[in-house]
Amino acid sequence: MNRIPNTYKSNLSISETHELISKIKRELKDKLIDNLNIVEIKQAMYSRTRPATESKVLKDGRPITFDSVGDNSVYYILNDFALWMMNSLIKLNIKTNGGVISELKYIDRDVKISNTRSFEKNILSIEYLYDNAENIVEKARELTDSVYRIVHSTINGILTSNEAIKAKPIPIRLKTVEIDSYEDVLESNEANDVVRQQGVAIVYKKLDDKQIFEAKEKTYVLFFEKKAFVQDILIEATIRKGINELPEQLNLVVQSEMDIIKSVISDNWKSSINISINLDHIAMIALNKSHILEVQSGIHSEEIEDFLIGKGIEHL
Repeated sequence: MNRIPNTYKSNLSISETHELISKIKRELKDKLIDNLNIVEIKQAMYSRTRPATESKVLKDGRPITFDSVGDNSVYYILNDFALWMMNSLIKLNIKTNGGVISELKYIDRDVKISNTRSFEKNILSIEYLYDNAENIVEKARELTDSVYRIVHSTINGILTSNEAIKAKPIPIRLKTVEIDSYEDVLESNEANDVVRQQGVAIVYKKLDDKQIFEAKEKTYVLFFEKKAFVQDILIEATIRKGINELPEQLNLVVQSEMDIIKSVISDNWKSSINISINLDHIAMIALNKSHILEVQSGIHSEEIEDFLIGKGIEHL
């Protein structure tokens, strides 16, 4: 976190930052919906904490009880966001070449804190149904490219329309890199070289057959935050296995979840493509910010608060 120059200062007030983050989210969702044949669905309450192995809990979520209307009702927190997105496609009767989009907000307790990473995650998630397994890799690449171009135009629209930001438009510069399944996308020397030279790169990561839910290839759009000298993931695309590709025998926890997935999705389910878009990273780039806490709300540890004060950084 100490790479931010002591001379750094955002030209946006806290209220302007709030307003522009809302504007970015609205414009981005509208463009994605208009261009990708997708439907917005209600955001679910979600927990990343893995539940017990009982199938009822796995299917419905982790139960919580609170007195909302004097009846001590039991509510459920969703444990499997992917399953909920896939099930939403079925409920909306989306057959192929279309999908759903929803916001996802959660706490990631395992993340390494940096200028571009925090416990809080704000994601736009797209689940796109595509039933042609023969060229699904090409479709995932095509979708990722389309999403990036929409994200790029949204970022540049904010950068060029607000005088207080005082930043130049970002060139699109799409250069691709292919890495092997064992490589960490953020630690790949080849990917790092490209993204530091041009600010952004698309990385195709080949997957082996050992993956449980993921198939063939993952696609990433990496960005480089030059003021903080940090690179991170802006967009991530995952190909989900069709029902006939799912393994049969797994350990108890994963097997229970697999059984639920098979009971929810139909027998002719082919494949879907999930695309996760990091809203916080988009806001950082579009608003010319140096630290992710400048676009997030919350009260943090004394150490982090002291660091932000020392750098003159205001978080929401």
